[in-house]
Amino acid sequence: MNRFNEKFGILGVLITLLIVTALGLTVVAEDYTVTQGSFSQTITPLTKQESAASFYDYSDFEGHTDPNVELANETVLFLYKSQNTGKLSLIVIHHDGENPIDPNNYQYKEASLTFSGIPPSAQVAVEDDPEDDDYALNSTISWGWPDYRTDGIVITDLGEDFTISIDPNFITGINDWKLATGDINDPTYVSIPDMTQTLEVSSETTTPDSPTSLTGNALSTSEIELNWTDNSDNEDGFRIYRDGSSVDTVGANTTTYTDTGLSSGTTYTYEVAAYKGSGESSKSNQVDVTTDTGTGADSEYTVNADTWNLLSIPLLPNPDDCPSVIGDDLPAGEDCDSLTWGPWDGTDFTDLTTMSPFEGFWLWAPSQITLGVSGTVPADKEVTLADRSGWFMIGTPVEIAWGNVRLKEDGGSYSKIKNIDVTSADSPIYNALFEYVPADEAFTVSNQPDWDDYILDRWKGYYIYIQQNADTPITLDFGQAEGPPFPDEPESSTQGTLLEKVENENLLVPPEPPVNRAGLELFEVSVSNTSTGNSSEVTFEVGGTGATSVSSLKILVKNSAGETVFSSETTESTITWNTEEVSNGVYLYVATARGGAVSGTDIGKFLILN
Repeated sequence: MNRFNEKFGILGVLITLLIVTALGLTVVAEDYTVTQGSFSQTITPLTKQESAASFYDYSDFEGHTDPNVELANETVLFLYKSQNTGKLSLIVIHHDGENPIDPNNYQYKEASLTFSGIPPSAQVAVEDDPEDDDYALNSTISWGWPDYRTDGIVITDLGEDFTISIDPNFITGINDWKLATGDINDPTYVSIPDMTQTLEVSSETTTPDSPTSLTGNALSTSEIELNWTDNSDNEDGFRIYRDGSSVDTVGANTTTYTDTGLSSGTTYTYEVAAYKGSGESSKSNQVDVTTDTGTGADSEYTVNADTWNLLSIPLLPNPDDCPSVIGDDLPAGEDCDSLTWGPWDGTDFTDLTTMSPFEGFWLWAPSQITLGVSGTVPADKEVTLADRSGWFMIGTPVEIAWGNVRLKEDGGSYSKIKNIDVTSADSPIYNALFEYVPADEAFTVSNQPDWDDYILDRWKGYYIYIQQNADTPITLDFGQAEGPPFPDEPESSTQGTLLEKVENENLLVPPEPPVNRAGLELFEVSVSNTSTGNSSEVTFEVGGTGATSVSSLKILVKNSAGETVFSSETTESTITWNTEEVSNGVYLYVATARGGAVSGTDIGKFLILN
């Protein structure tokens, strides 16, 4: 009998079989996987009461299964489970065609498959044409059959854990190579993409186990956090369902997700499913979560005039950019860029692009103004500081004694600050809490013995110093593990001591405010108005001792009606405004310059006369 010289590949089939108990009566899993390269197909066994050998029905050389599963001029591979014994079998059937034998055009068909990985417990239950064909497990098995005939093999007792490789070589008579799956009376046929590449049949299912214990809580008016238990070890990731529709996916081994951009005061239904390839587990339990309802403006806060104020905001706003939060409360002609600074450690600053109740910021008020913020108290009252040592500007969303705030180092457990030996060199936090007093234009300092009674104001910012290395993040919890969310605190707060009255030469002191708005000798903005022929323009130019270090210049121009008629920003020291189409009159400008670690703002008037 002829043998193949070429490999018959595509049948490298992975069939994930979790099968029968020792008695052969209980099927552990119903889904199995066939793979070839990037091709992956989940299949289910065809089932019938009789044994696989009886189902194959080799009695008449035409090898008709009952019901008929074979296909003309094709090789069909499938799993078969006996309902009587629970045993799982692998069946391969080659079929020639539907036409009777033509004595004038007689053809002999040949195929061979090389099997490996067949479990020791398995055995050949049917040797179709045993006298003419070779049958030896974990070797090359060859078949030859004439016109209008079938040939094949039944391998049974596969066991619970295996991966069978099938290396194919079809010589003549086979046009396609397919998998059969599903209902034995109406099976689904899936073509294997390549007739020359190895298939694998494995007992590892592609469908991961379902996640469980899904919970959710609202973080704000627009955010919901989900958490679940990962019960699988083979998932590609998890699919997030909101109100029945998939909205996002996360990677393998992930157990948390934050859904954003939601509507306030709205209830959403969530489920989570694990997926692997095209397979997906059943969904987790459902959980209904309602976003927070936005409150009205918090109790208003009056900012001291003509000085710096170290502030925070008491609520979690949405949106959280500075112009949206306090922009409307600033004086006419002023904006967040000209009046506020974000985190400031004395050397570097960060623009105040977002605002949080856990962070402090500096605000300069040229006149007395009142601030108000709309939002919600954050459900999660923890904040993790950047992984560095040095000065931090913090705030709190609740009124709480500083000593009752809990602190933990990365990977550690929480301890109340009042119970930490902050005098030790190993303490993660320095023994000083600093508050800025605008009326005195100076800091006050408070030390640990007073922290039990030092109540943090939700509208104020504070400086603390973290002593740990940069690779050890510090987390602060303002909510407390025990007691109500807003714990009862002393009615009066111990006040700190002005630094000028503290006799301690070794005391670390926080950085001063970025620059005093009353003396802007570093930056001087000059305005020149020129007209030449039909060309008219106004030039704004930064001078002064800080001009060479200018990193940004922003100009805002308003007319006498308070309307903005021009705005521009550059990284250079000069901005030019073409005023050919601008009406004559008096205009107000606000110029903000920054350079290095300082900034300055100049407000003035100029005349356009074209």
